[in-house]
Amino acid sequence: MVFPFLADVAGRGAGRLDGIAFGISRSLCNQRALIRCLCFLRLAHTREANKTHAGSAQGQGERRESEETGRRAGYWSDIREGWAYIVSHGPVAAILGINILWATGGGANNLISDRLGGLVFAGERGISGDSAVAALYFAAGLGLFIGMMIARRVGAHMELVGRTAGFIGWTLLLQGVLFAAIGLMPTLLLACVAFFLSRALLGVEFAIQETLLMRLVPNNLRGRVSTTDRASELLVWSFSTAIAGWSLRAITPRTLTVISGLLSATSGVVWLALFALDRLRLPQRSDGKAATADPTDATN
Repeated sequence: MVFPFLADVAGRGAGRLDGIAFGISRSLCNQRALIRCLCFLRLAHTREANKTHAGSAQGQGERRESEETGRRAGYWSDIREGWAYIVSHGPVAAILGINILWATGGGANNLISDRLGGLVFAGERGISGDSAVAALYFAAGLGLFIGMMIARRVGAHMELVGRTAGFIGWTLLLQGVLFAAIGLMPTLLLACVAFFLSRALLGVEFAIQETLLMRLVPNNLRGRVSTTDRASELLVWSFSTAIAGWSLRAITPRTLTVISGLLSATSGVVWLALFALDRLRLPQRSDGKAATADPTDATN
């Protein structure tokens, strides 16, 4: 009786265990299927994210390339617009031209100061070459400072009386003549005085001329025109310095000074000639005075 009972209990227990085992196995299979599904979804998401990231990186690269191309195109476009405005507006082109013409002689300024002070005036009354060079630089710097300090008052007066154009031309002419006179001065003191007067006139002229240029050019083109003006002037200045240095193998510093001064004076001669021949005029203000007000009037 006992054994059948135990066998029955064992059979039922085995059946339950088998059911439990089957349930566990089924549960594990379901979990594995869920895990596989999650892994598949994760892999698909990762691939999609990689594609999106690659597309985003490619898009950013294309945008950067487009921006670089745009900047390059914008740079050359700015240069073309600046030159187009300069060429099509007589007063602006004339100012640029006289600055370049002045630089043909003005480029040798530093070299002349060094050669005159270090060679020509060195030893005069016991002064050293370095001191003579410093004296010439001091005279030039002081002249430029004073000239620019009084430029506003002088410019306002010349504009009031309608003599801005004539003042620019005569000042350029006189500063060149005074600079040429430095090469003829017998003493360092007289050379410094001539240098001071030349640079004072140049400082006044430059400030008035630059103000005139800024008034003639519209706001959106001022930077392009101004930088073109300075770049062109400095380029000619550099060549002038190189040629002047080479010329000292054949001529004296005094002769170079005279030539440089006369070359820079030709800018004033050309400016005055353009107005005298009625080839150039400044725009007119509403009150009829020669002027600098409306950029749209700056025509040939």
